[in-house]
Amino acid sequence: AATTPAAFLADLATSLGNISNRYSELGREEEGLAAIERAVDIREQLAASAPDVFLPDLADSLGNLSIALTEVKRHEESLAAGERGLAIHEQLAAEAPDRFLPDLATSLNIVAVDLGNLDRNEEALAAAQRAIAIREDLTAQRPTVFAEYLADSLRTAAYSLGELGREEEAQEAEDRADELDP
Repeated sequence: AATTPAAFLADLATSLGNISNRYSELGREEEGLAAIERAVDIREQLAASAPDVFLPDLADSLGNLSIALTEVKRHEESLAAGERGLAIHEQLAAEAPDRFLPDLATSLNIVAVDLGNLDRNEEALAAAQRAIAIREDLTAQRPTVFAEYLADSLRTAAYSLGELGREEEAQEAEDRADELDP
């Protein structure tokens, strides 16, 4: 990438994202955060020069940055990164829903978790409910692919419902999630 950036910068960003995930799995969150921050910087450069090609990757990397920031308890920054990724996915899903609705649901779920970490549970629940609606449609079309993701969103909603004192609804969401992805 240093000698031929046009050919290899995108691959470098992908490798940094993969390394970030491995660091996280090993409990080395700070190193994982540094790697995904580098990946986001590269993706921002690439998206600035060719948005049609690189905006989806930037949005995905921002979601991964949000998760990495959550792991190190930097919740305000995590929400900011998640919201940036969500805004891009909203735009992409409006233009090409068949391709980007799954990614939009993922971004909504990430933001819901971020909001929940900041005790903004009404907003977290609203984001989780939007993700659930999208994932219910996707699961109806392809249950073997999307059921586990629907379960994730149901668990996110259950957490917010519990925090809001809506215990019965929280339990219903958990039970439904367990049916989909035990």
